[in-house]
Amino acid sequence: MWSATAVPQQLGRSCGHGDTIWGASCIGKGAGVAVKTQTPVACGGALGAVCRAPRLGSLVARTSENSGVSSMHLATENPRCELRTWQPSDRYSLCAQANNPRIWRWLAEDFPKPYTLAAADAWIAHAQDSESALQLAVVFGGAAIGNIGVRATGDAPRGHIGYWIGEAFWGLGLATAAGRAFVEHLRAEARFDCLETLVYAGNTASERVLDKLGFIAEGPCPQVLYKDGRRLEARRFSRSLRVPAAR
Repeated sequence: MWSATAVPQQLGRSCGHGDTIWGASCIGKGAGVAVKTQTPVACGGALGAVCRAPRLGSLVARTSENSGVSSMHLATENPRCELRTWQPSDRYSLCAQANNPRIWRWLAEDFPKPYTLAAADAWIAHAQDSESALQLAVVFGGAAIGNIGVRATGDAPRGHIGYWIGEAFWGLGLATAAGRAFVEHLRAEARFDCLETLVYAGNTASERVLDKLGFIAEGPCPQVLYKDGRRLEARRFSRSLRVPAAR
């Protein structure tokens, strides 16, 4: 279960996240051919669209005058799991979970490999400062173990969503719990009418998560993407935000 993210070009491969493909990533790009984006989107399970995103306005948690750091917290159905704003202190847990080829496999090409502390620092700074995407840490037992996020596509009011969960925490239902809480938050904010994401062929775990979240596959023909010089196929999934998240 993972999702896509994009890295700012000036940061290079060692500094950010790549577009994700569900099963995987946060969060999405969406064209038939993978291209570099200007705005990083950290997620962990689905690939998203790759166009420059408009601002999300109040969707993004604002920085408080006192703390100097944004502070958004979303509870999930799992009492040990919450979604919250990324903090600089998350750098070590982020690096430990993201520096894994089994995470990288399902994410966009520009997801760093190896995933260094410099990449973690760059991602956290971007997540705290972005006006075009909302990226939240998936926290379990007090530690950041993944990411979930959304960014606006060029086809507003559609949002591209993605996520990833560290391998040590697979099989605990955390992707589903995080996804339900996040989708419900986006529905309440009413910034998007629809969410979309891409999933690499073979990522059945992510397809199952998306099914639980009420996403459905769009069309019979997969999209062609390229990663690490290889030709891959991905399916686009979407869901309306006019109804509550599936249970």
